[in-house]
Amino acid sequence: MKDILNCQKSKKKADSFFRKSWLFYLCCALLCLAAIIFEERTVYFQVCIVGAGLSFLLGLIFLCLAGAEGQEPYLAEPQETLSEKQMEELKEILDEAQERIRGR
Repeated sequence: MKDILNCQKSKKKADSFFRKSWLFYLCCALLCLAAIIFEERTVYFQVCIVGAGLSFLLGLIFLCLAGAEGQEPYLAEPQETLSEKQMEELKEILDEAQERIRGR
């Protein structure tokens, strides 16, 4: 149950990062459009270009965070442990396999 709640929380966080990244990309597009409207030699043009670059980078960062948040952990905790009997059976199977390999 705890794993399910953690997974849902992680998904909500990833969705939040994804929405924020699209917001920054929209801002970047609007600033680029404003830069096209203004003439090249004005201060407003430079402000729009710098703002568009920053919002593009922030959108990229949030998109990476969304991707990283949605990933499953590499080292998951084991769901069950083996009993002593199962461990002995596995050891026997391993020993038999090693004997076959050495016998060849």
